[in-house]
Amino acid sequence: MANLVCISGNLTRDVENYQTSGGDNFCKFTVAVERYKRGDNSKTDFVPVIAWRDVATACGKYLQKGSKVLVVGSLEINTYEKDGVKHSATQVTASKVEFMSKYRGDAEQEKPTLNALPTVTDEEDDGVLPF
Repeated sequence: MANLVCISGNLTRDVENYQTSGGDNFCKFTVAVERYKRGDNSKTDFVPVIAWRDVATACGKYLQKGSKVLVVGSLEINTYEKDGVKHSATQVTASKVEFMSKYRGDAEQEKPTLNALPTVTDEEDDGVLPF
């Protein structure tokens, strides 16, 4: 079994950018995800998302409140205790973010899709399969 989640929706506010003491970039944002729609009844979930390094840098550069995104990542449920009461917080740690609407930046640029994993270009491909 794998922990994989895919959500699509709109950012509820601008991306919050941070940097760890070790120099790694990360950002946080919340995605409003429509759960279902039956007639006039609809439910919306507000899903906290965290992204790291290059994905975080690009999200901070191109996304803003209202941006439509597709986020692929893993679900994390963190527990903590505050004032003697146990709490839990759920978030998605993004491994990929696809920008699905207009974004801040040069209109001539290609719409970026970001993966946390490196990709191999044709020039780098030596033809040897890793398996």
